[in-house]
Amino acid sequence: MKVGERSINMAYIFNYREGFTSQDDTLPEVFYHNFKGGPLYGQGAINKEDFQRAVRLCYKFMGWNLNTGIPNSAKLIELDLDWLVNEFK
Repeated sequence: MKVGERSINMAYIFNYREGFTSQDDTLPEVFYHNFKGGPLYGQGAINKEDFQRAVRLCYKFMGWNLNTGIPNSAKLIELDLDWLVNEFK
């Protein structure tokens, strides 16, 4: 489990360094609209505000900054990734 958590945190630091921000943690616009045919016609849309709240909740559970989505220094140190702390300062 810790290896997986380390991997996710390293990926987020890498993505941040390459220019991605919390604004990129979203879905394509089509997911926020109901289906236009088939047995689920008129259903299926994901509520955008609920999705944003879920993203922030995920950040909280991961030990990341709620506004930026960047792993907190304490989380990186906990995962023995303290060598990444300077990547986002």
